[in-house]
Amino acid sequence: MASNMKISLIERDFTWPLQQAIYAKLYGKMTSINVNDSEPVPVYDFGGVPKGTTPPYVTIGEEMTEVNNNNKGASAKEITFQIHVWTQWRGMQEITNIAGQVLTILTGLPLDMTANGFNIYSLRKDNQINRMEIDGITSHCIIRFRAMIEDISTVQPA
Repeated sequence: MASNMKISLIERDFTWPLQQAIYAKLYGKMTSINVNDSEPVPVYDFGGVPKGTTPPYVTIGEEMTEVNNNNKGASAKEITFQIHVWTQWRGMQEITNIAGQVLTILTGLPLDMTANGFNIYSLRKDNQINRMEIDGITSHCIIRFRAMIEDISTVQPA
């Protein structure tokens, strides 16, 4: 039976498929508390916010660190990533509301990475920081998550 199996020893990138899954999960699902704003809160890659974009918006963080984690012989990693929420609502009500939506969406139903050959078997919030930016107008929330992901494509039929 072993002769019918091929083991892949090539290290695969876990972070880009995770970022795609996060984007797909968040896109179009968050709303502002501003009743005049009927559009969903947009989601961007951290470096991809279009010039002149006004808050509120969410960015998928600039850091995704990988730590090897051997899970019963499978190729697995622990990845930390950050989600940033940006608003210019006076006070903390909007930023807290949108951050709560992010948390509910990401920790509710599992992220689907199976099309890319990965499985997330744990996703949890590590910490959250709400702060006022130096301009005195922009509120910024940083939510750090920790994901345990396994490469389910490492053993494939020949």
